[in-house]
Amino acid sequence: MEINQLIYFLEVAKQKSFTGAAKTLYVSQPAISKMIQMLEDELGVVLFDRTSRHVQLTDYGVTVQNQVQKLVQNFQDIHTELNEVTQLEKGVILIGIPPMVGEMFFPRIIGLFHQQYPNIKIKLLEVGSKKVEEGVEDGSLDVGVAVLPIKANTFESYEFVKNPIMLIVESKHRLAGREVVKFSDLKDESFILYRQDFGLHQIINNACNLAGFEPDIVCETSQWDFMAKIVADGLGVAFLPQRVCQEIRNSNVTVVALDSPQIYWHLALIWRQNAYVSQASQKWISFAKSQFTETTVSQDFWTSAVFP
Repeated sequence: MEINQLIYFLEVAKQKSFTGAAKTLYVSQPAISKMIQMLEDELGVVLFDRTSRHVQLTDYGVTVQNQVQKLVQNFQDIHTELNEVTQLEKGVILIGIPPMVGEMFFPRIIGLFHQQYPNIKIKLLEVGSKKVEEGVEDGSLDVGVAVLPIKANTFESYEFVKNPIMLIVESKHRLAGREVVKFSDLKDESFILYRQDFGLHQIINNACNLAGFEPDIVCETSQWDFMAKIVADGLGVAFLPQRVCQEIRNSNVTVVALDSPQIYWHLALIWRQNAYVSQASQKWISFAKSQFTETTVSQDFWTSAVFP
């Protein structure tokens, strides 16, 4: 059994196609087919169902895939660690961040990090918190920022922001004059909500369930400014962190405190637990921690050293 056989096997499983895997790996399709056939002969089982339009893993193939992923990751980690021994403080860090997080925190921190470590490149992937968790867990992302809570016994984490979620309504809305609104007051409202891959989507949905109703979601988006525009047009209510509410520049939008339950934009840096973390990623984690001071974690985090 050769490492290339295992890499080819994983790519065919991912692409669900021998042709697709051949293009991705820049090898010929016959070469991949031969390697997979040799692997099947060696194991004595059929790994792929080749009868359908798309190649599918058999039950044997699924079992082998679970083990092979670990073997290939360990093999790649060996090369990565050896490379970093000879090229310390070099590398690429893949960081996953939700859109609001990237806009609010990271431009300045990344700039300062680049000044200190000019040979380390940072690549940002802007996706919802749940996608960040998936990416860090499967190794396609090195580190990320996620909305708490996260899976226990899966990630190492460093909490750096806990900011209350506020309700935003159109300025003539029936709730606009209230100081505090309970979730039970919102049962008949139309909701402008985050996409389902955002941690706040589930948190808000759970709060509605606790108040005894299912939210009527009329729009899902990843952009807070788009949310504010829709609310200003009277098409529904939305929810934003208190810090983000300060960025709204629309007189037709009113911000109201939420309660029963009170929910938070609770953020943490995350990376894989009990797994190899590159030297470059370790430096990024350490540097980011140093920027998020104790003041940053409080509700007044925007007055900290991160936002002078």
